[in-house]
Amino acid sequence: MLDGETVADVIRYAGGFDSEAVRSRVHLDRIDEQHGTSFDVAAADFGSFSVAAGDSLYVYAINREIDNRVYIDGSVVKPGPYAISDTLNDLRQLILAAGGLREGTNTDRAHIRRLDALRRSTDITFSPEKVLSGDQVVGLMREDSVRIYSVVELVDTVHVYIAGAVKHPGDYVFNKGLTLSSLILEAGGLAEGADLSHIEVASRGKEGPSTIRYVDISSDPEAANTELDAYDKVSVRLMPYYRPIMTVTVQGEVKYPGVYALENSAVRLSDIVSRANGFTEHAYAKGARLRRKMSDVEKERKEVAKDIAIGQKMVLSQADSLRAYENVRLSDTLSVYSVAIDILAAIKNPGTYIDLVLQDGDIIDVPPMNNTVKISGGVYQPNTVAFNPSFSWRDYINQAGGFAKGAYKTKVYAIYMDGSSAVKGSKEFRVEPGMELVVPQRTEAEMRPASVTEISAIISSVSSMAYMAAILVSMLRK
Repeated sequence: MLDGETVADVIRYAGGFDSEAVRSRVHLDRIDEQHGTSFDVAAADFGSFSVAAGDSLYVYAINREIDNRVYIDGSVVKPGPYAISDTLNDLRQLILAAGGLREGTNTDRAHIRRLDALRRSTDITFSPEKVLSGDQVVGLMREDSVRIYSVVELVDTVHVYIAGAVKHPGDYVFNKGLTLSSLILEAGGLAEGADLSHIEVASRGKEGPSTIRYVDISSDPEAANTELDAYDKVSVRLMPYYRPIMTVTVQGEVKYPGVYALENSAVRLSDIVSRANGFTEHAYAKGARLRRKMSDVEKERKEVAKDIAIGQKMVLSQADSLRAYENVRLSDTLSVYSVAIDILAAIKNPGTYIDLVLQDGDIIDVPPMNNTVKISGGVYQPNTVAFNPSFSWRDYINQAGGFAKGAYKTKVYAIYMDGSSAVKGSKEFRVEPGMELVVPQRTEAEMRPASVTEISAIISSVSSMAYMAAILVSMLRK
């Protein structure tokens, strides 16, 4: 601002008043070396009141509170805001101005929400019937909110429930005269395999115990017109021997790879291999593996395992708990997992525990011969080398440069092509083509020596425990 410029100039530089501004005056605060002073500048003085460096101007906003507005909502012809006036100052006049009551209005009770002098909300109950007849006179106050209810609003919505072999099972609104066929149609119709001869309808007891009845639509189509009662639960079951077509996929080195149907729930690994006409001459049957879709129960178990892994942060070191959590987190997106199989043993011993029963969606993969061994983890040069039947597991470690610093030498384990694994020293541990030797390795945090602070904390904890133990012993002796 230049010397001599005024409040009017400031307002003009700021683009002028907006539609919400009070234009009759502005407030100005001025701070000098000694103290501050405030001014209320009237509109007539805007052009003569000079501003000074550091002044702050405040433009008031219009007060949007309306002194004579009321609202009416609900079961009236024209709900909305209305103005209190000489011809509209009580509740009867307001209802008539709103077009009167709709059909189906509850005339016994309605209410007004009103603000008292302290702007607290209070409720006033009235009878629309008595108000319209003149037996009850209720005056209006600004910001009154009138709510008039229909009969339907005050009645609980009644439902019926349908479950089982329908396309959209769930709750549906009950209306008098609702029939079984109408409910099935509302639920999207019957699902494939629905048994029409054994539909169960459970009704709650009114004056006695609950009842269950069975409706046979297949032999008596007229039974579909059976009327339902409020809160009935209908169950449409599948036919006893109905099963959706289940399939497994066989791929890789078999003579007839492809998709095979499971005719029942007891088809085994050996059965499918036989239907695929056995293996090709290039198959490495010992390395065959099975991949399976995760069921809902298995997904739930995985979530529990995840929670446990996260909870281990309370009892594990930070590195261990993070590793446990990461192992679960990385598997979050996996909907398929491997099942270790011994396909040759299954063919040799059909029908035994080793001959697995297959499930819908299983994938059996028979690989060609893989004459390599992979070495990974805590070695100096992770590598993949040719399989040598004369080599021991340690020879393969040496092929990868030997154990690296921090390697867990006693915890070496193998992962085989069939999906199984074994720890060194167990009877299942063996050296065979296609395997991967894994050497676990300590993290940097685990290899780092404990700091003085950490050692002091451990000593302090041990000392505290010893002190508590001494107190307990003393108390027991007393």
